[in-house]
Parts: sequence; structure tokens; C-alpha cells
Amino acid sequence: MRAIMENKYDFMEVQKPSKTVIQIFLLVFMISSLTMIINYLILENYTIQLFTIILSSIMLFFLILSHILKLTVMINEEGIRYKCRPFHVRTKIILFEDMQDIRIVKLKVPFRYYGFTVNYGLRGSIFLFGGYDGIVIKKLNRKIVVLGTKRNTEAQEIIKKVTRQDA
Repeated sequence: MRAIMENKYDFMEVQKPSKTVIQIFLLVFMISSLTMIINYLILENYTIQLFTIILSSIMLFFLILSHILKLTVMINEEGIRYKCRPFHVRTKIILFEDMQDIRIVKLKVPFRYYGFTVNYGLRGSIFLFGGYDGIVIKKLNRKIVVLGTKRNTEAQEIIKKVTRQDA
């Protein structure tokens, strides 16, 4: 039976998407809204209006989502907890005994994401909310979980300290 983690954490980080991502969504939303208003008042072109309404709705959805998104990473002597709101209802727990390897790495994420990506796949999951440093966890079941961190040196020190206690 697995031990339940306590509420005391050696490391805790809460991340939200970078302001650059939010600014891009806001800029596109504003431009599409202005286009819709101009089309309605001046051109009365209903095909373009429909397109701008759809584009505005999509951008509004992503703008709201960017304010809801939050990644919480917690590390203590038993393992790592993480929760990516709104995708995870409950906090996910990875015990150190269930890990094959854990490292802090500089990720090679394409520039177009501005260090922001949430990706689920057959081989694992990636959660980056700004920046290109990540905690890479290779689990015993060969799945990989990548959790973004902006405090990579502090996380590295805590992971070294905690994994030495287990060894």
C-alpha cells in the first residue's frame, strides 16, 4: 500500500501561462472584434462577419482558458505531486519508488510556443507554462512526465537532497 504524502513540502511552485501568451490571445481577440465591428458598420459583408465571430469566439475561449490554467508542482521526501488545472481534477502523485530517473533539463521546445505547452501522449505528458526548464520524470512503467519549472536550481537541490535520503 502506498504511503500518503504529508502537507509539508520541501519545494512548491505555482505557475501560470506567461504574459506573452495571454497578450497574443488578447491582441488577436481585439483585432477580430474590431474587424467584426467594421464589417457590420461599413461593409455589411456577412461571410466575413461569420468568420470573425468564429475567430473571436475561439480566441475568447483561449483567453479565458489562459486565465484558468495553473500548474502546481510540490516535492517532498516521498515524491512529487502535480496538478494542472483545469485538466486534473485531483492532484497526481508520483512516488520516488515509482521513478526510474528524474532530472532537471533545458528543453528544446519550438520558439512558437513561447515556453507554453500542455501535451498528452501515449509515451507521457508535458506541462510547460513559461520557460524552457523542466523536471523530467521517467517512471517505471516507461511513461515520461515533464513538469515545467522556473526555479530549476532550487528544484535540482531539493531533488538531489531527497533522492540521497532514499538511496
